[in-house]
Amino acid sequence: MNYNGNECRLNSPTVLQNGTGCPAPASGCGQIDYDSVADGGTDNYCGHTLYTDGCGSGSSTPGGNTTDGNTPSDGYMDSVSCTTVTGWACDADDFGKSQQVTFWIGTTAPETQIGTMIASGDPVSQADLTAIAGFCGGNAQRRFTFTIPEQYRGQTDKKIWVKTEDGTILKESGENLSPCIGPACVSLTMSPATPKYGETVNLTCAQVAGATSYSFNVTADGNMISPTVTNNTATFNAIYTGSYQASCSIN
Repeated sequence: MNYNGNECRLNSPTVLQNGTGCPAPASGCGQIDYDSVADGGTDNYCGHTLYTDGCGSGSSTPGGNTTDGNTPSDGYMDSVSCTTVTGWACDADDFGKSQQVTFWIGTTAPETQIGTMIASGDPVSQADLTAIAGFCGGNAQRRFTFTIPEQYRGQTDKKIWVKTEDGTILKESGENLSPCIGPACVSLTMSPATPKYGETVNLTCAQVAGATSYSFNVTADGNMISPTVTNNTATFNAIYTGSYQASCSIN
């Protein structure tokens, strides 16, 4: 393991340093070799390997919070709904800093910035706290919940990306925007209101600006009926004389 207790990096250029009184390896850059040092396998602190990639003079000592200023930010875009984007991000060069993230949409690549915020929110669970703190130097308040501006919602042909201050695109970015399933129609009419057996029943949902489709649900005496839907209207044949319940959802 390396000095911070992480698994050793493989296939990285290294230089071996042995002796007494040598400095500790930089955070994330040194591997303490307890079992193969020159003194026969005892815990010789100075029997370690220093990685030469990404470990400059600006790196912190073990347990520190900064590196050389060139480490890409880390984080994930966790979820996308109709109205929100969630995730977390941390500055790998300064774990103690909450950084700004920006939100972009486009068809195949980030094209239009639609907002920005500071990723400084609380974790949503103990497991979430443990996971984020493990990536962010012990700092777990690195979450974000971004509200998608209304004019961009439901554009399912577009994807969304999250970028950090250094331009890093968060992992799992590039998901399509989610469809927006609306509430029951503001105005839903059924004609005739009390159908008789065999009659054709017409349902009309008041048209909603920006809606791409309408979904209707009809029940009669506890039985589901599948109406024929055309835009914001639907029809079905009454299977008995009596009361029917109908609702519609907007996509």
